[in-house]
Amino acid sequence: MNKKVFQEYLKSIIKIPSVSGFESEVSSFIVSKLKKEKIKAIWNIDTKGNLIIRKGKNFSKLAIVAHMDKFGFYVVGNNKNYLQVVGVRKLSKLSNAQMGKVYLQGGDNKGIYGTLKNKGKKNNNLRVYLKNTESFPIGTPVIYSSELSLKGEIVKSAYLDNSLGVCSAIEILKTIDEGTIIFSSQEEAGFLGVSSAIHMVKPSKVI
Repeated sequence: MNKKVFQEYLKSIIKIPSVSGFESEVSSFIVSKLKKEKIKAIWNIDTKGNLIIRKGKNFSKLAIVAHMDKFGFYVVGNNKNYLQVVGVRKLSKLSNAQMGKVYLQGGDNKGIYGTLKNKGKKNNNLRVYLKNTESFPIGTPVIYSSELSLKGEIVKSAYLDNSLGVCSAIEILKTIDEGTIIFSSQEEAGFLGVSSAIHMVKPSKVI
């Protein structure tokens, strides 16, 4: 494993605003790295947005799953000074520690940071405050600010659970001769993607 390349991949994936249902940018990133690394495999994206990569004739003997999506929010209302947002799934009340800096990517692919605040008793009035709301229509995904920090062997960032899994699965693809890697969608919304992928591949074992 090339440590520098792994860290570069990790840094890139962490920054992608791949809220559940918006995994296509991660899929494109993975496919581009397959081509760059000249990994010989068959891949497809199913109707749920899962990226399924097969190697060897006996590809169904083992499937390794890594989810591409992140927990986050969607824009549901656009006001002059703030955006109304909801979580990807029904939430209990978010703590003060879960408020703060969030990231949005507009239609021009230029990102901007805003501040998430809860103006309701539960999570019924979540708002993202920022200067320019016009570039972010209803449906825009919102993720927490996530800067990767590397100090010796210590790695810190939001979204390490899925991002490390995706990077590790890319590395595994370089070493296995047979098997399937499922880069799954909508895990944070209730494992909506992986079940259909498993049903299609029918692997003997799943990791």
